[in-house]
Amino acid sequence: DIVPIVIQQPHEHTERISLWLSKRVDEQADSMARKCIMNFGPSLAPLLHVAWRGIVEVDASFQAPLISVEDYKTTCNSATWEAVMHYAKNLRKRKTKIAFFSSTPQGGGVALMRHALVRFSRVIGVDLRW
Repeated sequence: DIVPIVIQQPHEHTERISLWLSKRVDEQADSMARKCIMNFGPSLAPLLHVAWRGIVEVDASFQAPLISVEDYKTTCNSATWEAVMHYAKNLRKRKTKIAFFSSTPQGGGVALMRHALVRFSRVIGVDLRW
């Protein structure tokens, strides 16, 4: 499978940028490959990141977008999708923040379902954190 990785460039000094540009293309490709590999665990699944204040960020800290809104849309009928979008729009309009608290971001079924919910909420623009 192909998993896209979005690597954000921090604001760098001019000297670091010129160092990067002075590298040959094969050296740049090798560097990018190593950065991508660091986002996956031994099972080749995107790593789970626990950010500042213990916020769980799935899909390699949201750098590996695994699914789009269009992909989700195909998983249910149009009436169900419209109902979900109605409530999502309401949550966004009210600027509702949703938070989950748990003892661990890894493990069994609940953690896996929570990963999916965090991923889905981010895609539809709902402010949900774990």
